[in-house]
Amino acid sequence: MPVPKNDRFFNSKLKIERAKRHIRELSNEIVDYLKTKPFRIVVEKDTNSSNHLWTLRVRREVPCHLAVIIGDAIHNLRASLDLLASDLVSIAGGNTNNVYFPFGDSPEGFEEMVKKRHLDRAGADIVEVVRSFKPYNGGNELLRAIHDLDITDKHKALIPSAHYAGA
Repeated sequence: MPVPKNDRFFNSKLKIERAKRHIRELSNEIVDYLKTKPFRIVVEKDTNSSNHLWTLRVRREVPCHLAVIIGDAIHNLRASLDLLASDLVSIAGGNTNNVYFPFGDSPEGFEEMVKKRHLDRAGADIVEVVRSFKPYNGGNELLRAIHDLDITDKHKALIPSAHYAGA
């Protein structure tokens, strides 16, 4: 979806569109990987009992480059939130220096971050809307995960892995 340049939230939406492209690329890469039949399920007799064990054997590891695509998608989503916060402050006529989308460790921590990240410059109505998103631990966990994964990806690769748990 092309984003019109006269849209007030053009930059934020542009980051979201780029994240969608990364997600489509990731999806295609996963499909290609699964076509190689990278796993094999083996039934083995348990030597300590008469039970049978199901074992997943990995023939081909998950490609490492998927971590980069995942990180890029997450970073673009997180950046779109910072751009949104900055645009909201700009629309309200506030100073956009050092404005970021606030995330908290708790509802109380969120309130502190509203001031620390300068979203309060957008006005009480905007802060109330953002507060309703619950961007803190114990609130909107998916929104919070974007923030946490973005931070993690800055310091460690988000390594995708294959795992099987079952009887």
